[in-house]
Amino acid sequence: KVGDSYEALICAQSPGYAPLGAAVIARYRSDGDNLQSWQPLEPLLGPGIGVMAEVPEHFRVGDKHYLLWSDASETGILCDTPSRHGAQGTFYAVGDSYEGPYTIPEDNLLIGSGDLSWCQSYVGRITTFKGEQLLYHHQGFPKPSLGFPKRLVQQPDGLLKAGYWDDVEELHGRTIDLDLGNFKETCDIQIGQWNTTGQDGLAGASDCGTSLIQLNQELPADIHLRCSVTAESASRWGITVRDTDQGMQDITGAALVGDLKHGQWIFGKPVHNWTSFVRPIERIHEAPQKNQAYRVDLFVRDIYLEVYIDGIWLFTRIIADYRREGKVGFMIDTGQVKFESIHVWELEPFEHPFETAPEEA
Repeated sequence: KVGDSYEALICAQSPGYAPLGAAVIARYRSDGDNLQSWQPLEPLLGPGIGVMAEVPEHFRVGDKHYLLWSDASETGILCDTPSRHGAQGTFYAVGDSYEGPYTIPEDNLLIGSGDLSWCQSYVGRITTFKGEQLLYHHQGFPKPSLGFPKRLVQQPDGLLKAGYWDDVEELHGRTIDLDLGNFKETCDIQIGQWNTTGQDGLAGASDCGTSLIQLNQELPADIHLRCSVTAESASRWGITVRDTDQGMQDITGAALVGDLKHGQWIFGKPVHNWTSFVRPIERIHEAPQKNQAYRVDLFVRDIYLEVYIDGIWLFTRIIADYRREGKVGFMIDTGQVKFESIHVWELEPFEHPFETAPEEA
């Protein structure tokens, strides 16, 4: 509702522009309360923002106004941002009024994925719950799944990030007692030096190469893992979930890696053979730092995986073809790292979990 009329924002293309760059967020105004009659106004954004601006939405946070729209690489133009190459998902622009003008930030992917990961959190929408604005999204490919709502984290300059929403902890069931002193290296060549620190920490070191240990206890399929990670001198560190020590399996666990050598956060699959490593699937080009403690929140629930670093969203993935059970692992590559304040909670399962159809089994 705008004044005495209603306005509709619509995905459209502007005439007179090359189709691959003609996307606009079109704007129509109703004739008062008569929703049968609409008049076109100038677009709020575009052209020149890509091929399409699907499911556009306007919302306001404080004094700033925002537009959301969804677009994807593989449509003729790669939607690259500084942190994600070949991105798809929900992008945003920011302005000082509803009428604009709107500025598109350089790194403006609010929720989605990179490396041409099709339909991972493609559409994000704003919803209000208990008076708080939240970002809602769902997964569409290769299997449907619900995503966790997220806080909107607004920077002083108006830039937005998707953030950790504390109410997801309503899903916590029992706290799982971890036996951190009972672990083993997962590869044939054992090069790591690992020891416990206090009651809830591990410290690892490797002179050259990757060492990955697993805790010797099976965990529930649905967990929330939280810890603090400080890389003192490592090239890489990682955390694996639903992991197995069986070598070169196609159906394996999932992994988060902080790659200090190449300046990347990585989502991938752990692989165990005569050495262990993580095969990258998606990369975020934001450099983890040495001697900085990062709080990691990692969720696996049914076919859904999500990762936050210091309360800011990092990855959301569908893992329908991954393992549904397994162990937790910790990785170090050439250097020293501390995993501290390690806690794991079992999560309430989905009421209607994803099940593999008989023809896919």
